[in-house]
Amino acid sequence: MSFFAAARRALMLSFTALFILLASIGLGSEAQAEEIEVDIKTIYASRGEKSMDNKLERLRDELLLAFPQYQRFALLEQAIMKLPLNESRSSVLPDTERSELVITYLGRTEDELLQLQVGLKGKIAADVKASAGSTFFQAGLSYETGILVLAIEPKLAD
Repeated sequence: MSFFAAARRALMLSFTALFILLASIGLGSEAQAEEIEVDIKTIYASRGEKSMDNKLERLRDELLLAFPQYQRFALLEQAIMKLPLNESRSSVLPDTERSELVITYLGRTEDELLQLQVGLKGKIAADVKASAGSTFFQAGLSYETGILVLAIEPKLAD
């Protein structure tokens, strides 16, 4: 092999190695920068005449199944939180104690479930695994004559 052919081959291998290195650094930083959005609906559930807020129609069946002792559901607040990996966001709830909801995004499992820690600051926290786009409920805080229900829907950020 001539000197020029060997030099050209070495140069091509160097560029290929550099490209692979830069691509892997780029992929690594993308994975670290992963972010999710969490849609949180604060719902007032109470007994009485059947009533479902129109904005909760998509959740009607799930709410009635999960909370059969309540017939009235009203949307009090809705917020969307952006959560970078391993960071927390909080929101003050409208209960009499003004409890603080804290959500932390912990990453994804091997089977692509989103891992979250959901809790009330200074009181309780639970680790939750959910499919992106699914909705789960956290409930129990007293509110007026019923309870607060949090409908939490995590999804991958755009």
